[in-house]
Amino acid sequence: MNIDSTYFFKIENFLDKDKCESITKKYFDTLEIFGDKITKNSRKGFKELRNAPVFKKEENNILSRLATLLDKDLLLAYSHIIFYEPGAELPKHLDRPHSQYGININVWQTDDMDYPIYLTNPETKETTEIKQNVGDAFIYKACEVPHYRKELTAGNGIQFMVFGVEKGTDYEVFANDNMAINQEWQELTGNKAVDDLFERQKII
Repeated sequence: MNIDSTYFFKIENFLDKDKCESITKKYFDTLEIFGDKITKNSRKGFKELRNAPVFKKEENNILSRLATLLDKDLLLAYSHIIFYEPGAELPKHLDRPHSQYGININVWQTDDMDYPIYLTNPETKETTEIKQNVGDAFIYKACEVPHYRKELTAGNGIQFMVFGVEKGTDYEVFANDNMAINQEWQELTGNKAVDDLFERQKII
């Protein structure tokens, strides 16, 4: 699949049941040990772990598969795992330049959860709804594809996300979540990845 022309696509059964259960268990075990104070997303309905060391093996394995699928030489930018609760809502947006290529995997959900994501092709302006069963993933150019979720009204779910940047491009500087903590990347002048993102943000 040529991500540079399609911008996004879905893969069913990207992870098997055992791998999804392993990631889910690690998430809940980490919360039990350290408590909610380690979550780093203040938005209503979101509980997030970003770049958690406990998921290093999964990060590397998924990034390797992502690079193979896209035929890209990718460096790890960051990962996060998010637990969604009723009230969670994701406004339409573009991600920061650390998210050049991303994969979102549904690793767990309750039976009553229905929380699709909507992605807009930046060329055709057509919006696609993607629903995921446990194990399903979608891959997207998160800095170029406007995306959003409507408010979650029932149920809970967990998504594991890994983002990579391509070696030898203007995005490479954002490997290892560089310049992310205090949004320093916004002050990076002369970087085409940043300049292009600012231009795209004006029209979404």
